[in-house]
Amino acid sequence: MLSRKPRLNHTELGKEEGDYPVPGEMEYESNIAGLDPSAAESEATPADLSSLSCPECAGPLYELRDGQFLRFRCRVGHAYTADTVMDAKADVLENALYMALNTLEENAEIAERLAVRSRARQLLQAAERFEMRAKEVREHAVVIRRVLSEDTSEAPTGTD
Repeated sequence: MLSRKPRLNHTELGKEEGDYPVPGEMEYESNIAGLDPSAAESEATPADLSSLSCPECAGPLYELRDGQFLRFRCRVGHAYTADTVMDAKADVLENALYMALNTLEENAEIAERLAVRSRARQLLQAAERFEMRAKEVREHAVVIRRVLSEDTSEAPTGTD
């Protein structure tokens, strides 16, 4: 029995590549995603400007409606769904809170050191001022520490 080699189908599809027009919005987004410098420097915008900033680069986010879906993209090319932009913003907030906590604790430590030095030099008013400042800063740090230690997984989702 003779075996036949498989043959590729050479059926004509009717249109050549490039015959299908690409919407301008999609082409612009593709250029941005591909880091095309002309797209990022262009005066054109991918969609309506939202009131949000990009969680990664802090540039403006544009709001894109894709059927029933809401998406966001910045001019640099970062892209988000509505859910991922909320998650990314939560991460940015958490990082900012940790930075604030560290800064407050460092400021309290400096104020406490200055209070000790002032007392050693008999500068009692300055020492009291530094002690008061350290106490206030430590109180602010406690508030931020509480916020960071709360379990956000039990927070209401708004889908009830």
